[in-house]
Amino acid sequence: MALRCCVRQALARCTPAAANRSRSGGLAARSLATVRYAQTGDPYKVLTQEDDKQEPAKSLGKGQVELKILFAPVNGNDIAQIEGTKDAVASLPAVAGQDALAEVLSTGPGVSSLKKGDWVVPLPGSQLGTWRASATASEGQLQKVPSDIPGEYASCIGTNAAAAYRMLRDFKTLKAGDVIIHSAANSTVGLAVVQMAKKMGVKVISVVRVRPQEDDTMQVVVAVGSDIIVYEDYLHTPEFYTLIADLPAPCLALDAVGGSVGADLARALGDGATFVSYGELSGAAARLPASVVKAKGIKTADFCITKWTKGSSAAARQSMVDDIGAMIKAEELILFFEAHPFSNISYALDRYYEPFKYRKVLLDMSI
Repeated sequence: MALRCCVRQALARCTPAAANRSRSGGLAARSLATVRYAQTGDPYKVLTQEDDKQEPAKSLGKGQVELKILFAPVNGNDIAQIEGTKDAVASLPAVAGQDALAEVLSTGPGVSSLKKGDWVVPLPGSQLGTWRASATASEGQLQKVPSDIPGEYASCIGTNAAAAYRMLRDFKTLKAGDVIIHSAANSTVGLAVVQMAKKMGVKVISVVRVRPQEDDTMQVVVAVGSDIIVYEDYLHTPEFYTLIADLPAPCLALDAVGGSVGADLARALGDGATFVSYGELSGAAARLPASVVKAKGIKTADFCITKWTKGSSAAARQSMVDDIGAMIKAEELILFFEAHPFSNISYALDRYYEPFKYRKVLLDMSI
């Protein structure tokens, strides 16, 4: 409970932007059932809201599952897919969105791992199309998740939280007292990294973008357990190395930014450390200094939760989800969300594009 109280204090002055504006051309606020796009481009221009046609109910086929979507996160990968810059869908038109929390309404013949009332999330890479009120999926596209945790948390347990969990376990055998350094610490993945590392007894150096003076993000990152937090432009200063001098050299870097920030993370690593890239928020790959990599014997790797999922067993995925669920129930993992009505997706997009956030934007399908 102490962590929750600490975080609440840090958030006491935090108020999300309330201006109900929209850059939308055709995305007027109204009741809807599905968000589609027939071509890639600016989400405000290519997304359309459509009421589903009322058709007679069809019997589910073998292995099929009928779903009611509860929450759908708005992720960077969703936007990139809509823009056509990453993970193109097989064909257009397509339903937007890749992640969601859904409730099982019914199951078809041959479904053995799911039953009515279960909570599920699409497996990363399943291309289900989740920005809609309901869907039909195959059993193999879905991962069962705990239904005794908040729905907002459950909606990102198989992606953001899973990415943090895997990166802390799959590239280095971390032990209590080790030090890691990571960028984009205010993201949902970044906040999960801090708390999961803390549970392992690992110290964390967190890096965030330079922010307005009144911004409370740094307080939040410290409140959830980061040992040191600095701005990106502080990384290459002598003062940074003085600040971390009393700590062991970081043995693992987790980089979501790339560019010069990734290079600065690499410079801070100790001998034999590992550098993991899992994003390029700067728009460029990390420019790792070859001399530093060679001199320190730094190992480099990329991480993608979709690739991990495709190469993992159902037992490994379930064990991970159960472990993360236990952390959530024990309040050892606290994340931040802002849910907006599915009936006004334009405003949810506005909030997604707001800079300097640490709250994950969700579509709430119930409103």
